[in-house]
Amino acid sequence: TSPPLLVGIPGYLVSLFKKIPLIFEVRDLLPESAVAMGMMKNKQLIYFSSLIASFLYKKSNYLIALTEGIRQGLIKVGVQEDKIEVITNGADTDFFSPLDYSRFRSEHNFDNYFVILYTGTFGFIHGFETIIKAACLLKENSENKIVFVLVGDGVKRNLLNKAIKQNNLKNLKIISPKPRLQMPDIIAAADVCIATTHRSEIASGYIDRQ
Repeated sequence: TSPPLLVGIPGYLVSLFKKIPLIFEVRDLLPESAVAMGMMKNKQLIYFSSLIASFLYKKSNYLIALTEGIRQGLIKVGVQEDKIEVITNGADTDFFSPLDYSRFRSEHNFDNYFVILYTGTFGFIHGFETIIKAACLLKENSENKIVFVLVGDGVKRNLLNKAIKQNNLKNLKIISPKPRLQMPDIIAAADVCIATTHRSEIASGYIDRQ
């Protein structure tokens, strides 16, 4: 499963020595997404990454694409359509049955607030700048008591902490990652759940619109 892209190399070697099929799951188009997000600018590194990706795509018996957008991205770089299968993320509906959604609200003093929740990685592709702007626009709206709650961690955490401090955003809260068993209650405690991405062709390809 990629990323990281280089994980495909030992996978290929195992398939080669054991003479078994290689199925490579692509959850992020690399280096395309890294370039689009400004994470990768070195031309030699981009070229080297493209060679590795092409090699792994060619040597794989089958490729799994996380979304239709990623599938189209693979076809765009020359992968045969019949080698690609789209398998999207799933959810365990038995596990995600809330037990006590009030506990999370009470623990963080959100009882009387409209909670807008994001859970997951604070990554480059996630459009947290949009959430920051929204929090700035609504920070004086004390009547409706709206709070943005971000549960997770990642490379964008420093950006978020800096924005909270600079703009005095009392309506934007960051909560460190919680154990998996607590997530159904946390998600159920929200009035609205959000997922944001940067406005780009790469990012839009990761979202399957039904």
